[in-house]
Amino acid sequence: MVVEPANAEQVSELVKLANELKFALIPRGGASGLTGGSVPMRRRSVIVRTTRFTKMSPVDHENMSVTLDAGVITQAAIDAVAKTLPALWRAEKMESKAAKAGFAWPEGSDGALRKLEEEVGELRAAVESGSVDGRHGVREEVGDVLFMAAQVAQSHGVDPEAALHAACDKFARRFRGVEEGASGTPLDQLTEQELLDLWQKAKQKES
Repeated sequence: MVVEPANAEQVSELVKLANELKFALIPRGGASGLTGGSVPMRRRSVIVRTTRFTKMSPVDHENMSVTLDAGVITQAAIDAVAKTLPALWRAEKMESKAAKAGFAWPEGSDGALRKLEEEVGELRAAVESGSVDGRHGVREEVGDVLFMAAQVAQSHGVDPEAALHAACDKFARRFRGVEEGASGTPLDQLTEQELLDLWQKAKQKES
């Protein structure tokens, strides 16, 4: 027998009845895993489907979490990651939820890194073609590269948003070093080689 309660009150009544009549309750959630969602049956048991329990709390941006009812399926959980999140955080959370559902790149971080290299190759092809907004254009391929970079970060436990902030801070420090090294000369009046030399000197100061 399979029952599908609509609310917590019905679940409570079902538990009371099960205690009185001495039968087992076997809960079954959204069955969104990749194993088929099979449920073992036994005598004097009732399957309790929780697919009508689909409430989701608002996304907690500070703790980067969302609370889901038992009946929420994986795709709904991924969709719950708000588009208002910073894009790299959103990508990391979507990838994390997909991994928990059983979807992951082969060979872990090495597979994700190879996929990133593949996306970089596709971006290079898009740049060479001159296409920006078309299918497989620069805009789409840049997005794919950033998404896979977030995947590589996630596979190593690195917060991609924090990593990008650190990279921005590093660039700002080095750029200040370039300006200081130019000694007041406008940067657009320097040759490409002079700019590269100043950049290398700025890098060396940090090592």
